[in-house]
Order: sequence, then C-alpha cells, then structure tokens
Amino acid sequence: MMPEGLRLVIVSVEEGPALSRLSRIWPAIVMAAAVLGGLFLAVLTGAAPPLPPAPTPAPWPGQVSTVMPADHTLTTRRALLIVLPGARPDFLATYITDGTMRNLALLAAGGVVPEYVTPVEPAVTVWNMASLVRGSRPRLAGLSGPGGLSASFSAPAIWSWDGGNELVDAVLFWPEGEPDSGDIAITLPAGPTAGERAQDAVPLLHTVPAGLASAISSALGQPPAPPSASAPADDFVERVYRRLDWQTRAAVWVWSNHSPHTMVIAFDTLALLAKAGLLSGEDVYDARTRAAYRRLDQALGALFAVVDMGQTVTAVGTTNGLLAYQRVLNLEAVLKAGVPDLAAEDYNMIITGGTALISIHPPAGSPPAVQTAYVEGVRQVLEGATAGGEPAVLRVAVGDAARQMGWVDAGPADLWVQAAPGAALRAGDPGGADRTWWEEAGFADGYSSDLPAMRGFFVLAGPGITPYGLIGPISLLDIAPTIGALLQIPIPDSVQGRPLTELMAAN
Repeated sequence: MMPEGLRLVIVSVEEGPALSRLSRIWPAIVMAAAVLGGLFLAVLTGAAPPLPPAPTPAPWPGQVSTVMPADHTLTTRRALLIVLPGARPDFLATYITDGTMRNLALLAAGGVVPEYVTPVEPAVTVWNMASLVRGSRPRLAGLSGPGGLSASFSAPAIWSWDGGNELVDAVLFWPEGEPDSGDIAITLPAGPTAGERAQDAVPLLHTVPAGLASAISSALGQPPAPPSASAPADDFVERVYRRLDWQTRAAVWVWSNHSPHTMVIAFDTLALLAKAGLLSGEDVYDARTRAAYRRLDQALGALFAVVDMGQTVTAVGTTNGLLAYQRVLNLEAVLKAGVPDLAAEDYNMIITGGTALISIHPPAGSPPAVQTAYVEGVRQVLEGATAGGEPAVLRVAVGDAARQMGWVDAGPADLWVQAAPGAALRAGDPGGADRTWWEEAGFADGYSSDLPAMRGFFVLAGPGITPYGLIGPISLLDIAPTIGALLQIPIPDSVQGRPLTELMAAN
C-alpha cells in the first residue's frame, strides 16, 4: 500500500517523435511536488513529528576525507547499486514522502519508483542479492550430497558482462556470502592504469579482497566489527552506527579514488538492528527505527555528494522484505512426533528463515509405491503442523513442484517447506527440551515471494531514465538488464530479466 502523498502511475510508453523539453521534465516536477506535498500533509495532520529543513545532500555526522585525483573525469556512464538488507519496503516508501529520507526522496524525484519489486523464490536475501546483479534466478542443488546446498545462476554478474575490457569494478561489504561479512572485492585493470587512477591514494596492488581491504584500512583505519549480540541496546546501536560511518567513508574512498565503472554496496545497518530485535515491525514512527533509516539516508547523502549523478545510473533499495514472526516451529520435533520411524539420519535438512529444504531417504529396497506413500505421509505431517494452535506451514512442494520453484535436482522424496506468516522454521530446540514450538519474536526472510510483506523496493535514476515518478511493479530480474542497457554493454542471453526500455529516455 502506497503512503499518502504519492499517487500510483502505471507507465506505458510508445515510440514516437521527440518530446518537447517541458514534456520531458514535467514528470520530475510532479514527483518533486508529490514528495514535498506528502511532507506538508504529514506535518499538517500530525501523522509524523515535524522535521526541520536540511541542506541537500543531508550532512554526514562524521568527517569524510577523500583524495580526489586531479584528472578525475568521467568519460562514460557508471553504475552505483546500493542495497539496504533488512529495510522494510513500506517504511522506505513512507520515509520518502514524509522527509525522513530526504536524499532518497530527491533521487526518487529525478527517477522512477516502482510500486513494488517482485523478488525471486524463495525470498532469501543473499540469493536475491545475487539475482539482483545477474538478472537470473538461483538454481538450488546438492542438498542430498556431502557438499550441502549450493546456488548457481545462469548469468554472470553485471560487472562481467563487458568481457573484461579493463574497466574497474568493485563490490563492497558483500562478495558472494552474507551481507554482513565485511569483505570487499575489486577488479582492477592491468598495466599502469591502476596506479594512475590511484595517484595520491594508497595504491591497490592486489586484485584479491584482502588487497583492497588492506589499502582501505591503511587509509581509513580498521573497520569496526559487528557488535556482540549480548551488548546493551544503546551500545549495540552505537556500534552499528560506527560501522556504518566506516562503511560510508570506505565507499566514498573507493568511488573517488578508483573510479569503479560498476560499484555495489550493501549497508548492513538495518539487518543487524532487525536481527537484534531493535527495530519496530509495526510502528513506522518508532523513534529508534526512524533514526536508523535517517542515519542511512545521511550515508546516502555523503556518497551522492561525490557521485556525478548526471553520469551515474543509480539504484537504491532492498531486494526483498522481512516478515515479523511470533512463533518458532521445530521441524525436527514435528517429524519425530509425526513420523516415528523416520530417524535423524534418514533425512537432510537446510533451513533459512521461512524456508526449509528436506531430502528424505525412504526405506531401502521398498517398492516405488511404498516410497511414494511414505513421502506423502511426511508431507501431510508437515502441512498439518501448528504452533500455538495456528497453522505454521503455508505449503509443502514435493518433487516436480519443488523443481518448478528452483530446486533443480529435487527428486520424488525432496520437499520444499515454507512457513506461514507469523511462524519461523528451525531444526532443533536451542533450549534442549525438544519442544515442537515456542514463542519468540523476530524478523526473517525466506518466505514465499508471493506475500506482500516480502516484496522489494527500489529507486532508479540516472542518465537515460525518464523521471516518471511512481510506476507499476517490476521484477527484481529486470534491474540488471536495465542497467546493462543504460551502460550500453551487451546483455547475455542467459539473463532471465528484460531491459525496461519503456522507462528509458527518448534521447
């Protein structure tokens, strides 16, 4: 649901003669008026605490020191993708209209804001982040083997689409793993160009993550580690903010001194706070929650201040939402009680938030019909599981149905389980009591991508994007090929999304 002050516009653009200057810029004027109108109405009606006016971009609370090479010029379009894991799409939309996230609102005023972004199935953040930069769905395989589950993709990452033509590309705070890993990766061109780009900055002599991490640490100091889960709430929040400060300075440093052609950043501030239970899942004007989003917006402002927005295709948002849960279902206990003859060694299980993948080993030597009946019995037990008298499982897909959802090597005894809203899945009881379920509040990903709460949210702006403002829904898979088309690099045939040419400027 869109917040007050914003009006949904479904865009349909046909090829035609060049538009007049006024007709090209009026959508940006309308979007800016909508943003300011939303802020005015929110203050007038008391829906949100009034905010004082701020300069543009909003000031960063710390000092950002960068070394800008004298010959720092932009000769081609560049791309900047900023991912905010843990962000609530509905909260982002509200904060754009009420002025909490002024820098993101200004980006939206000059670009497009889809009503929502449909994530890939399942809505697991790490897999969706990988799909974001590839434009292809994850292909899950290998659960029954010794190597565990792996995710592969039909298309490479967007920074590889140019075929390695000596452009600099960087991925900060998210290589191929968890978004809070703190790792950094960069691809540098061969020859003296790397040293020329660095100039007064610490030269980057290695292409491995440790090389860039060492160079940044030499310039900015060591990155703060994620806070301990046992830290007091106020101390935890302060440490997360210090981590964000360092990440922002590092992002500014890399962008300014090494001119990456494509840079992807994942700020993990909200993910850390949500995991610690320090963000509200209902009240958009909860003081701590709103302050965290405002702090992120200040980080965006610090980065936008060194980016030539007229030459940079920019996308900011979250690939998928997080769902609040109040109960936890222990699948091991459910199987133990419902299928007594199914021993722990008779199945493999991997759980991520609201999704569980289970590979059953039916009794050896039994006829196929008996094995099918056995798996069907397991499916019925899982589908009927409850927590606190409420259904805890939304659906169970077996065999062919699981393959259609992306588990490419799922067999007739493989089950894809997705939790119902309000429940999270676990394997085992951390208290050792072997409970079937217990009460616990938190946020998780991995639920069905069909649920409105799991939708993503992105703002896209930059050269070649017509500032239509609010548009209809798009697929997460469409963002990478759209950026590729705007950067004028070839899009691999293996990409499953499509360029959103209807959003691109006529010129």
